[in-house]
Amino acid sequence: MPESAPRSLRAFVFARAVLAFCVILFAAGVAGYALIARPALERHARWIIADVFPHAGTCNVDELRARLDRLQAAHASSGIALSDRQASLYPTLLGGLGPLPFDALLAKEVEHRVDVPVAARSSLGGVLLGFRCGGRPIELRVDRAQALGAVPLGALASWIAALLAGALTLAAQLSRSLSTPLDKLVAHLRGTPLGAPASGAPATGIAEFDSLAKEIDALRTRASGAVATRSALLMGLSHDLRAPLARLRLILDTVPSPTPVDVADMREDTRELQDALDEFMRAANAMASPVAVDGAMQGWHRLSKVYADPRLTFNGSPDSSCPPLNTAALVRVAANLIDNALRHTSGPVEVTWSSGVCWRLCVRDSGPGIPDDRLSTLATAFRSDAAKPDEHAGLGLALATILCEHNGWRLSCAPPSVDSWTVCIEGH
Repeated sequence: MPESAPRSLRAFVFARAVLAFCVILFAAGVAGYALIARPALERHARWIIADVFPHAGTCNVDELRARLDRLQAAHASSGIALSDRQASLYPTLLGGLGPLPFDALLAKEVEHRVDVPVAARSSLGGVLLGFRCGGRPIELRVDRAQALGAVPLGALASWIAALLAGALTLAAQLSRSLSTPLDKLVAHLRGTPLGAPASGAPATGIAEFDSLAKEIDALRTRASGAVATRSALLMGLSHDLRAPLARLRLILDTVPSPTPVDVADMREDTRELQDALDEFMRAANAMASPVAVDGAMQGWHRLSKVYADPRLTFNGSPDSSCPPLNTAALVRVAANLIDNALRHTSGPVEVTWSSGVCWRLCVRDSGPGIPDDRLSTLATAFRSDAAKPDEHAGLGLALATILCEHNGWRLSCAPPSVDSWTVCIEGH
């Protein structure tokens, strides 16, 4: 079956609000009728029938006619008379559904008063009560408006119409009050191009919507940063590839017979080209790899097998509580941290895994470390100060940061101590 087209929030809220209000009004109407209206109508019906039949258990047509004439003269118009069976002034209204509530109460009171079966036929203006009186079949015609002193059907219709109009108005106002803040958020998003400085979404007055706006702005900031990082990576890669290529071309164009030194330089330039391309290919492969149910366990075992350096120790292990992970991305990021630790320190390096509310893979070495607030700066590829010997960071750490963002992980540093530094990958 084809899926139905999605509706707007305003239509969605409006339809459900109308339904909720109608259910509430129906429940309130039923409760009001059962607790208030029905007892009052029942008592009124009892008074009417007691006036028509002053002596319980007996019924005489002549006495009934005389009684109705006296009531007519006393009350000017009692609204109760014997039917002449000629008219169609009271056509059946409900057919097989039975009489209206007040008409059914009148029929019940007649049955109780005269002790004979009564058939009631309702119409818009009144009711015909058919029963046997003194052995003769008669019909008692009751004008509902005159007997009650009001028009119950008109009052009921007006009440229902007013309540429905109120329900529709409230539903429309509610749907509008919910959709207007979202319209503001949509306008803010469309008016802020990706990469433009975040101006902050307008306040909506609803805490949840304001929190959503902040999350959206934070996501746009991250997306803008990712775009800028990828642009820097592309430009830096083109620069790093161009430099060794230029040296190779210079040697090939100017040296007719390369010396061993020239050959060594060409090999070094070729290796530099190969390393840069391999780094990008490994990162691209990790980003495109699927998530595996036991990805954490596979990645941990792969790291344990690849690294055999005596300075390196592995502690802990992923368990069944770990969520599905991208194995290739986990290995790529962890390998970058381990390689940096082995390359730039001479002491022991410890790799630990811990599980709980969130999982965490930490690499601890004996280096001086860097503050956590500078990690994002040092993870920028090809930055201008990357050549400083005490602040090594380049292509590998930048790609590791991108892989963490791509998988929803966080790369953070523990506060550096005198003789150690710990950097961690953590996720939920």
